[in-house]
Amino acid sequence: SEAEMEFLMEVIRGIRNMRGEMNIHPGRSVRCVAIAVPEHGALLQSYRSYVENLANCDPLEITGPGQSKPKQALSTVVRGTEIYLPLAGLVDLDKELARLEKEAKTIDGVLQRVQKKLSNEQFLAKAPPEVVEKEREREAELRRTKEALNRRLAALKS
Repeated sequence: SEAEMEFLMEVIRGIRNMRGEMNIHPGRSVRCVAIAVPEHGALLQSYRSYVENLANCDPLEITGPGQSKPKQALSTVVRGTEIYLPLAGLVDLDKELARLEKEAKTIDGVLQRVQKKLSNEQFLAKAPPEVVEKEREREAELRRTKEALNRRLAALKS
């Protein structure tokens, strides 16, 4: 059905996004683990080779609720089904941790400067509204980036 195909495409998109977040080469095959809710388990089993091909994950391990989650793995949730990308052996964990922590520090610095500007009454009073709006959008984008970085750091430390 259409809903099933949409679910499978969301799973593939989720895996590809996690790969991209960690700069894993698209040509490199990775292990993925799906802790599937009952209605998705059979569907993933039926279309396993399709998902493995399009997301370049080999193998795609499919288990059910209550199974243990892989350690040091990025994760995404698609309609209740948890998808994990274990990072051990894929990335140099120490190097990646250091890179992400450095990036987080940089983002924090920029975010603080933007927030300082936005809390400055002079700036708010004198700057054109579109400039103020642009800074607010920048602040929101920096917050999203910071949240994504924190999720990746938490995954690496788990």
